[in-house]
Amino acid sequence: MGRTSPCRQPKTDSKFFKSALSGQCSTENFPQLFFGHHGDACFLATPVANSLECVENIVKKLGPFQSDEIMPKDRANPSLRSYVVELGGPILEGESMDPIDVRVDTTFSQALRCVQFRLPNADGFRGPGYVLAVGARYGLIGVAAIHHLLLTANDDEESTIVAMFESWQKLVGDHVRWDVAHRLSFPVNRESSMLVGRIAAVPLRGYLPLYRKLCPLSTALELVSEALAADNKAMIREGWNWLGRKTAMRLFRASVRESKGFALHFFERRQADLEEVPEIALIGE
Repeated sequence: MGRTSPCRQPKTDSKFFKSALSGQCSTENFPQLFFGHHGDACFLATPVANSLECVENIVKKLGPFQSDEIMPKDRANPSLRSYVVELGGPILEGESMDPIDVRVDTTFSQALRCVQFRLPNADGFRGPGYVLAVGARYGLIGVAAIHHLLLTANDDEESTIVAMFESWQKLVGDHVRWDVAHRLSFPVNRESSMLVGRIAAVPLRGYLPLYRKLCPLSTALELVSEALAADNKAMIREGWNWLGRKTAMRLFRASVRESKGFALHFFERRQADLEEVPEIALIGE
């Protein structure tokens, strides 16, 4: 909750948004609804039994929103019927969120979840080699996400998708710092998370000319991962003596090989419009 689209920020200057934050939208017509906010997001909640229809009705009455999500507050006990709605602020008249923006946002979010459930194993790695392996995993799954988006885009949408390539770097950096830091074996701070983001952006830049040449995804993943390894041998070998350099490269290539498999399976799930859930990662692809 509270995460906004990388493509478009919620509008917070609307009359409703300001009145909701000040509590002026509260109880006159809908006495069981409560407003709150977190960052740039406005929330609407109700504890009333069987109140989902009430929440849906007020959302309709308040007009179109950039994003709205209705969910049980307690997923483990949906019978509690306590719901929360995240409202990104009304869209101005004549303006709408482009379908491609929605698809990019959804695909990137699913790609981050894919990595979150499949972080590389740190066993055997030394020095910054593991940082590179983590960045490579984000990068290769990011390539699969972009490949899916480009294959499903029309000519007008393609340029929009390409323009959004750079947002992947920041999304990855934020995801590393705030969502998976506790599961990584290296100290995560602003600098290290930004480094992972920069690494993750490299395969996407290498992928675009391959896509222009109608390169299959499997081949593109192989080529961009080989380029990443060749350009970062010093990083992979750091912390190893000269006798262990082959071991370092073998560990990194094994991690990348696993990442390529995850990326291909992620692409297949995106084509089938399947959500990323931890159960798939636990039982195997």
